[in-house]
Amino acid sequence: MQATPVNATLVAETAPEPEHFEEDIVSGKEEEENRLLYKKLDAIVTKDKLFLNPVLSREDLMKLIRVDKNRFGRILQQNTNKNMTAYLSGKRMEYAAELLKIHPDYNIVTVAQLCGTSVSSFNRMFKSKYEMTPAEFRDKMQSADN
Repeated sequence: MQATPVNATLVAETAPEPEHFEEDIVSGKEEEENRLLYKKLDAIVTKDKLFLNPVLSREDLMKLIRVDKNRFGRILQQNTNKNMTAYLSGKRMEYAAELLKIHPDYNIVTVAQLCGTSVSSFNRMFKSKYEMTPAEFRDKMQSADN
């Protein structure tokens, strides 16, 4: 029996390159692991209000999920499209909004201090996230309750 000649060009065009296929599997696996690690990190940061710690470091957060700094950066970027500073600022502003809803009698300086930020930074970050000042937000929440 004689072997049928194989068109090498056709095979080369249709066969996936093994190293690229393997990278896709690894990156897909890492993406899923990163998603799970982020969920764990975010749950701890939120539950324990770690974002309120003014000296919280990247290393502290890396230790929580046992990853190196490069992977930590990829985890945050993949899951939040933010760096660590922006991630923590966002958490602080979410907490500020919660405080303003629960304690409308708190003045803005008090809320800023409770969130671990200066008043000027607080106002700028809050307005950036919610498109209104903290005072406007509080007023809007109070009028929604009435």
